[in-house]
Amino acid sequence: MKNENQSIDKAPSPISSAIKNITRMPGSLTGDAEADRLILQYGRPFVGIKRPEGFSRGPRKECYLNSYDLITIPGATYCEGFAIGNSLEFHHAWITCDGEHAIDVTLPDGQEHSYFGIEFRSDQFEQFAISRMTDGYMRPILGYPVNDQLRNFPRDIGLQTTTPLETNVTKLDADHV
Repeated sequence: MKNENQSIDKAPSPISSAIKNITRMPGSLTGDAEADRLILQYGRPFVGIKRPEGFSRGPRKECYLNSYDLITIPGATYCEGFAIGNSLEFHHAWITCDGEHAIDVTLPDGQEHSYFGIEFRSDQFEQFAISRMTDGYMRPILGYPVNDQLRNFPRDIGLQTTTPLETNVTKLDADHV
């Protein structure tokens, strides 16, 4: 008879499971296989935390604009990738002020989610983000269609690729045990 606790202890982290799903079905996250590849290639995990005092919740389903609106806060950086909660991963945006924690101003329960994505730090980012706005609504940075500007953006700002995907998944699984 299998020890139930043993199988729980060896369960993969929610992020590594999501990465495996996205790898198996490119385009399933953002609607564009190349955008998904960029997230997996340049992204890294963030820990969801309770929204700090002074950060109010923005309108539902406007995570890209809600997060973009906060990049004027000293130290805040726009992040985009995916959030996972209740075993469901979805394309999402948040900010970080320390490079480790996700501050989510869209979801009511951000501290109950795991996050994986790209931290967009650069003077070029604001100009790039403005190009993704239409009628006061911000489209995802990592969304369809991936154009040359987005394709080259990580390289142009000197963003390094993360360790190979297999290493990230193995490390995430080991950290989760």
